[in-house]
Amino acid sequence: MSSQELALYIHALLVACMDPRDFYGDDLVRELRRRVEASGNYTNPFLILVLCNAGDAMTSRDMERVTAAYDSQHRPFWTDSQALSSMALYCISSRSGVSVDERTLKDMLQELKRRQFRNGTIDNFRTTALVTQALFIHESYKTDFDLDSAMKVLVDGLNGIRSLFNAYYALPVLNRKSLLNVTSSHCIKEPVAEDEALQKVLDVQGETITVQYSVWMGDEINLARTWRLRMRVNSTIYDAIETVAKMDNRQ
Repeated sequence: MSSQELALYIHALLVACMDPRDFYGDDLVRELRRRVEASGNYTNPFLILVLCNAGDAMTSRDMERVTAAYDSQHRPFWTDSQALSSMALYCISSRSGVSVDERTLKDMLQELKRRQFRNGTIDNFRTTALVTQALFIHESYKTDFDLDSAMKVLVDGLNGIRSLFNAYYALPVLNRKSLLNVTSSHCIKEPVAEDEALQKVLDVQGETITVQYSVWMGDEINLARTWRLRMRVNSTIYDAIETVAKMDNRQ
C-alpha cells in the first residue's frame, strides 16, 4: 500500500469514528509517520496534513517539509501541492505548539489566488477544488478571488465526474468545508456496548434494505471482515459505517 493510500485510509477511519491507531492492532498513524521520516528531500504535504488531522505530534521539521513542498516548482501538480501545503501549515499552526510565521501562510494563500483564471478555474477541476479549500482558511476567498465562479466550475464538473479523487476534493467545498475538517470530533465519546448496539440494529422498524459492508487492508485482502445489515431505506453509507463501528468495537 502506498503512503497516499495509507493516508486516505486514516482519513476514512477518522470520519467513520474508528481509531486509526488501533486498526486490528495496527497503528496506521505511526506507520505513516515512519514513512514520512524515512522519505527523501520531498514529502507529499497531504501526508503531513493527515498526520496533523490524526493528532500526531507536529515538529518544526514537518513545517520545513510543507514549506519546501510549496516551493518545489519542478514537481508535477505543483499548484495542488501548494494548496495542500497551505492547509498543512495552517493545521500545524492551529493545532500544535510549533511556531509558524503567519505572514508566510498569508503569502502562500495570496499566491494561490493569482492562479485563478477569469472563468473561475485554477488549472483544472481538482486543482480548483483544492485551492478553494485552502482559501477557506481565514476566509481568504473574500478578497481577490471569485468564489462564485469557482463554485460554478465545481458544480458543473460534478455532473460528469468519473474520478473518485476529484469528488473527494470537490464535495467538501460545496459544503464550505475542507480537508482541515477531517477529524473525529463528531464521534460519540462514550462507547456503546456491543450487545446494546446489536439489539438496536435488530429492532429496525419500517421499510428496510439490506446493505453489505466490507473492510479490508492491503492489495492481497488478507485481512477482511464483512457484515450484512438491515438499514432503513433512507440511510446513508455513513449510517452503515457508524452502525458497524458501534456493533463491533474492534472497528
